[in-house]
Amino acid sequence: MEQKLLLEVEKVGKKFCKDLKWSMFHGMTDMLKITFCRDLKRDQLRAEEFWALTDINLKLFKGDILCILGNNGSGKTTLMRLISGIYPIDKGKISIHGKISSLFAIRSGMHPHFSGRENIYIKGGMFGLNQKQIKEKMEWIIEFSELRDFIDSPLGTYSAGMRSRLGYSIAVGTQPDILIIDEGLAVGDASFRLKCFQNLKAISKECGIIFITHNIKRVKVLANRIMILDKGQFVYESTDVKEGMNFYIDNCAKLSTREFLS
Repeated sequence: MEQKLLLEVEKVGKKFCKDLKWSMFHGMTDMLKITFCRDLKRDQLRAEEFWALTDINLKLFKGDILCILGNNGSGKTTLMRLISGIYPIDKGKISIHGKISSLFAIRSGMHPHFSGRENIYIKGGMFGLNQKQIKEKMEWIIEFSELRDFIDSPLGTYSAGMRSRLGYSIAVGTQPDILIIDEGLAVGDASFRLKCFQNLKAISKECGIIFITHNIKRVKVLANRIMILDKGQFVYESTDVKEGMNFYIDNCAKLSTREFLS
């Protein structure tokens, strides 16, 4: 049976500017060019600019739990922000087939003065659900988050772990076609983290998941595919997760296998 393609990234590139003054100057000149319908020439570097990502190709299918490994600064979060539409693309093309939910800052968009229940409505709206759809998901979100006794209390009275648990529960409760998690499972105690991992494996049958990390142990638990970013380029891809972890350790992490896999 042919797999359903949910996401395709084709030869994508993203550049940034290293200097604030040059960045502001380039921003002003870009605005003038847009005003006068001039070509921005996004595929060319200007003064103090550099490519954070170059020639990125990626496909995500229904049923995939794709873990992307990479050291800090390798371009993992930049790529996910491009896919989520937060950053504009400078080169290439991204095609999305379905609804996408992203967990970068898992508690972002929630207000401390509103109750947990009210924040479900706020966050659910951010993920594209209308009021009726949120009401239909409300009971599942409350039950999964294990916050029933506190759901009508102000969010500001929640602990950091409670807020994270609520944010995660809302995101997965929207039932997206594509779920992106950027180091997002710091959601409380070990038992709840295990519950989240089990939930991700269950919902992956109906969606595709991209999990961004540099934590080898999380990859062992979760992934059925692995890709490795290094200096803004993919250097490895495989469905053999163990082999991929060894490649990362030997070529990118520069740390002992025993330290990661023990």
